[in-house]
Amino acid sequence: MATPENVTMEVEATPEQKLAESHLARNVKFLERGIATAEVHYTHRALRTIFSLRKRLQPDVLAESIAAHVSKSNSQVVADCLHRAAESLGQPRAAGTATKACEPEVCLFLCLLVQLYHLDHNEHERGAQLSDVFVEAALDLQRRTLDPIVSRIIFYCSRFFEVTGRLADARPMLLRALQTATLTNMKETKAMVLTLLLRNYLNYKLYDQAERLAARSSFPTDA
Repeated sequence: MATPENVTMEVEATPEQKLAESHLARNVKFLERGIATAEVHYTHRALRTIFSLRKRLQPDVLAESIAAHVSKSNSQVVADCLHRAAESLGQPRAAGTATKACEPEVCLFLCLLVQLYHLDHNEHERGAQLSDVFVEAALDLQRRTLDPIVSRIIFYCSRFFEVTGRLADARPMLLRALQTATLTNMKETKAMVLTLLLRNYLNYKLYDQAERLAARSSFPTDA
């Protein structure tokens, strides 16, 4: 006869958790459809749901979604991002049971959600360290289809630097991002980075640098 000590009880997901899982799965499908058709509006559809999703996002739901995309076929950049994201949520390295490689767009979308989770829970130092990793990965990948997601990851990276009182330290990252966005024609990222850089300069009263940046840069009108 089983005793309470050796009975494993499965905790049923709450309706809120089930809804979050459903929204996450739907967004992943949008992203995969956008990759298959090279249509960026699917990515925007996924991004538009973020603000409603973040209200009900639980770390275990997010960690499960990350684990479901760990595969031995993942590129090193994607594998490192997923590992760091899961680790920040208190999860061990997943075994890698997914049957197909995780697309960078899906990986960085999950990383964006992890950024939001840490920001909403005032884990600013952890979020700043992670954001550095995510931005470096996004810029190394240099895929134009990542543009809408990368622009938001960079925004929240700068935000973490701001709330930790180190906004000036965001400048090297922003300058590198501007160079990459310009070379790869990532219009949304370029528009975001120019805005953040100008705000950064003005915040520290670096008016000459702000003026030089505005004079030599062309703001993407269709971003």
